[in-house]
Amino acid sequence: MRGFYPDVYAYNYQPFNKLILPLERWSASVFADAALDARTSVFIRALGSRYTAETALAPTPAPTDLNPLYPGLAVRGFTIPVTNPFIPPDLAELLASRRGDSPALASAGPDEEFIYLFRAVQLGARTSANTAKSGQVLGGVRRDFDHDWRAEAYLSYGRYERDERQGGLLSVRRFEQLLDSPSGGADLCEGGFNPFAGTLSESCRDFLAVEARYSTRVEQANAVASASGPLFRLPAGPVLAVVGAEYRRVAYRFTPPLGLSPGEIAGFIPLTAVRGSIRFADLFAEVSAPLLAGRPLAKALDLTLGYRRSDERTTGAVDSFKAELGWSPVAELKIRAAAQRAVRAPDIFERFEPPISDFRTASDPCSADNPARSAQVLALCRAQATALGFAPADTDAFEQFEDVGVTLSGDPDVQPEKATTWTLGAVWRPAWESDWIGGFTATVDAYDIEVKGAIGYRDPQLILNACYNIGGAGNPDFDPANAACRQIGRSSVDFSIFDIASPEANQSRLETSGVDFAVGFRTDLSALGGRAWLGRLD
Repeated sequence: MRGFYPDVYAYNYQPFNKLILPLERWSASVFADAALDARTSVFIRALGSRYTAETALAPTPAPTDLNPLYPGLAVRGFTIPVTNPFIPPDLAELLASRRGDSPALASAGPDEEFIYLFRAVQLGARTSANTAKSGQVLGGVRRDFDHDWRAEAYLSYGRYERDERQGGLLSVRRFEQLLDSPSGGADLCEGGFNPFAGTLSESCRDFLAVEARYSTRVEQANAVASASGPLFRLPAGPVLAVVGAEYRRVAYRFTPPLGLSPGEIAGFIPLTAVRGSIRFADLFAEVSAPLLAGRPLAKALDLTLGYRRSDERTTGAVDSFKAELGWSPVAELKIRAAAQRAVRAPDIFERFEPPISDFRTASDPCSADNPARSAQVLALCRAQATALGFAPADTDAFEQFEDVGVTLSGDPDVQPEKATTWTLGAVWRPAWESDWIGGFTATVDAYDIEVKGAIGYRDPQLILNACYNIGGAGNPDFDPANAACRQIGRSSVDFSIFDIASPEANQSRLETSGVDFAVGFRTDLSALGGRAWLGRLD
C-alpha cells in the first residue's frame, strides 16, 4: 500500500473483515383452512424462523466516541501525561518545546498532556455474533352473504427478537487508567502498557477486553375487518365497494449492556437504551364504478374513489384519499389519470431511534477558508472560542474539515408527512402476436409529486446558517446565546464541531416530477428454434 496514498491508507483492514458471513437459518410455516358451513370458513397462518450470523471487522480504533472522562469538552482521543515513564527522549524533547494551551487538557505548555489514538490489534478483530428469532400467528374468519357480499376479519401477532454479542471491545476508562498511571500501568496489569510499542501482556488484555450484549425486540399486533361487494348496478356494470377498519400496534425496545454508557467502550457504534410504541386506528372505504362500456370511443370508462382516516394516539387523526380514472377508447389502449393525497406517519425508528454519533458534510462559517466568514461572523466565532477557554485570536486561522460531528436520533414528536401526487399515462397492448414479439405492452406515465413535512434527519447546515446568520435570517444580532448556536457543540481541544443535534424532523417540502417509460414483451425461442428446451425470453 505504500505507493497509494500512504498518509491515508495506513492500515490494512482486509485480513480481519469478513466478506462472506457465516449464516445458518431455520424456518417453518403452517397454513390451515377449514369450512364451517357453506358460507363460513376459518383460516390460520403460523410462521417462524431462527438464524445465526457472525461478522468480524478490523481491530477497534480507539476511542470510537468522545472520551467520557472529559464530559462536555469533546476530547476525541486518549490523553497521556508528560509523566508517563514510556515517553521516549526525542518525544519528551518535542513536548518540552510546547508553549500553547488547550483548555480541555490538563496543565499547559510543556506540561500539558497530549492526545493519543490507538488501534487495539492485540485484542483481535471486533466480532459480532447475532441470533435472531421471528414469529407470526394469524387467525381469521370469512363469510359470504347474500347479494355477492363477503366479509373477512382476522387478528395477527408478530414478534422479532435479536441478541447480539460483541467481542474485541476495549474499555476506554481502563485504558486511560493505564496511560495515566505513574508506573505505566504496571500496578494494574503485568508489564503495564507502553503506548509507543503497542504490545499488551495477557494480563493487560484481560484487564482491557470487554464483551457486550445487546438485545432488540419488536412486536406488532393487528386487528382488521373488512367487507366487499356490489352496491348497485349501472348500465355499464356493478358499482363495487370495500369498507373496513384496522387497529395496529407496534412496540420497540432496545437494551444495551447494563452499566455501559456511550463512550465507555470502543468498538462498534455505541447505542443507548430506548423503547416506545405507536398505535393506529383506521377506517377505510373504496368504490369502483364503471361509467361507460362498449360505446364508440369508450370501450371502458371507470372511476375509482378511495378514502382512509387514520388516528394515531400521538400525532392525531389524518385523512388520505384518491381518485383514479381509466379510459379505453379502444380495447388495445387505456389512458389513465389519478390524483392522490397520501399520508405517512413516522415509523417506530423515526420516533425512537437511539442517538448515534455520525458525520455529515457541512460548511463551518468559522473556518478561515469559508467565504461567508464576515467580520460579524468572525466576532461571533471569537466569542464562542473565548467561552471555551481559547484566546479570541485562536480562531482566526482555524479550518474545519468538510465533515462535522452530528448526533442522529429519532424524535417522538415528529409529525406525519403528506404527499400530493398527480399522474397521467397510457397503456398500449396491441392485439397482434408473433413468435418474435408476444404479449407486447408499452406504458408511459407522467407524474408530479409534492411532499410537505417530509421526514428526514435535520440538516446540520441549516443550524449553522441560522447561528451565523448566513442569508440574513436566524441570528441578526450575532448573539452566542441564540437558540441555533446553543445546538452547536465545539471541542475544547481544537474548536472543531463535534456535535450538532440532527434528530428526525419534518422538512419543509420536497418536489419531484418526471416521465416513466416501460416496454415488455416475450420471444418464443422454442418455436423459433424448433427445440422445446430453448423455452422463451421475457
